[in-house]
Amino acid sequence: LVHHGTVSSYRPPLLSEVIQLFASTPSNAILQLDFKDAYPFVEEEPLHRLSKLITPLGKRAVVSSVADWQLRLLHRIAPEIRLGFDPQLYLDWRGKEDGMFPEKLGAYGYWDDYPIAAKRIWPIEKYLADRCAFLVQQVPSADMFFIRHSLITQSLKEGFNWAQALGNRGIALAAWTVDLPQSAEAAKQLIAAEVTHITTNTPSKLKVQN
Repeated sequence: LVHHGTVSSYRPPLLSEVIQLFASTPSNAILQLDFKDAYPFVEEEPLHRLSKLITPLGKRAVVSSVADWQLRLLHRIAPEIRLGFDPQLYLDWRGKEDGMFPEKLGAYGYWDDYPIAAKRIWPIEKYLADRCAFLVQQVPSADMFFIRHSLITQSLKEGFNWAQALGNRGIALAAWTVDLPQSAEAAKQLIAAEVTHITTNTPSKLKVQN
């Protein structure tokens, strides 16, 4: 590995090595694989290869992605693999430059290209409930959702609890990325809302918060 002109003997571990380490270590830890390849593959071979790699971990691994089409295909190839869906390409609460999709700021104040967001008619709580029901159908086999924490907390202000709505469907909710101290208030709200998983780069500080 070359870093700033110097050569190091360090190399990042291969996924197969990480999985082998997980498989050989008794633990309740879950390995989340955030699948970044959004564009469809010409051939399905990469997904077949991925499924063979992670199958030994069973329910201790979850493959998450913003690309629901990839997750549906992976489920067809290996229905035993746990899936997690991040719906940010469909619905988001973010800064203007924080993402490519959705491209439009909808009438309800959320980034949303769906026709229902073109005109504000319903109460926001009803709008969010409908969007949640729609998004669940994008990956019916997913048992986790990974949602930007600002979307969750903004929805809470408007009377809609993603953790509760998804939990009623048997789906766990993971909020990302909650780093302290800058997201301390959000962490309190997420914990109070019974969000089941929180992604953070500051786990020790978050543990104290909890």
